[in-house]
Amino acid sequence: MANTFSANILIQAPDPEQAARFYVDQLGFTITATEPMIALEGTNINLFIEQGPLLGPSSRSPYPTLPTRAPASSPRAVRL
Repeated sequence: MANTFSANILIQAPDPEQAARFYVDQLGFTITATEPMIALEGTNINLFIEQGPLLGPSSRSPYPTLPTRAPASSPRAVRL
């Protein structure tokens, strides 16, 4: 049996309306509901956007004593 994934994806954004505009304007999604969260329909997936914290890549290390990036000349990311 192959793995399958749901076609429904929940995301959080500090400004759900702005996020929805991006998916509509740039990726062709259609808004299908606005309450209790914004629902977007795409060709193969459905997105649900609710207000929440900004998540994603960060250039800051959670460990203050370790460098966040390796120097350009370093062959390793972090030297321990």
